[in-house]
Amino acid sequence: MIAFIEGKVVEKNTDHLILVNQGLGYRLNYDPLYASRMPGLGEDARIYTYLYVREDDLSLYAFPLAEEKQLFELLITVSGIGAKLGGTIVASISPAEFALAILNDDVSRLTQIKGVGKKTAQRMVLELKDKISKDQSWASDEGLAQALQQGSSPEASGLTAEALAALQVLGYSQKEANRAIGLALQEAGESPTLNALIRLALKHMAQV
Repeated sequence: MIAFIEGKVVEKNTDHLILVNQGLGYRLNYDPLYASRMPGLGEDARIYTYLYVREDDLSLYAFPLAEEKQLFELLITVSGIGAKLGGTIVASISPAEFALAILNDDVSRLTQIKGVGKKTAQRMVLELKDKISKDQSWASDEGLAQALQQGSSPEASGLTAEALAALQVLGYSQKEANRAIGLALQEAGESPTLNALIRLALKHMAQV
């Protein structure tokens, strides 16, 4: 298994890039939604990768964060989900929000992802809920893990997504926003407002 590759980007397209390492050029595939988060042409980078092996397919898939790669690995264990759909799901939703949706049986949130119908969403909940409840190593941040263990209502799941989006608009990375929201959820109580959740998350940002 190739965990990650470090090198220089010599070609970049909407769905893949070429990364050169020690004279070898690696084609790294990704969902177009990831294009803006991938390094630019000429940049040196470390990119997390997954080698997808099938009888008619041998491809490297790229992810900006290790947690997103781990979520991809979890997703492709679900019957009917291959690399292409798995990549789209990971690019469309953060690991924390995905876990909350699974734990809350939030099929409506999952079906908002392109390519995910009701049956696929229900199958993900059925096959992954127990795995996520028992093993959250792919969501490695301590604050997130505690928040996910506590669970939340479907309303809170939607609120979390809005707060995450607001923090990213303010310039925080997805990982930073996930961590702050996880800590804020623990502090906010059962029915926080969006403003209260964002305010608490910003407080935790300031403490970093």
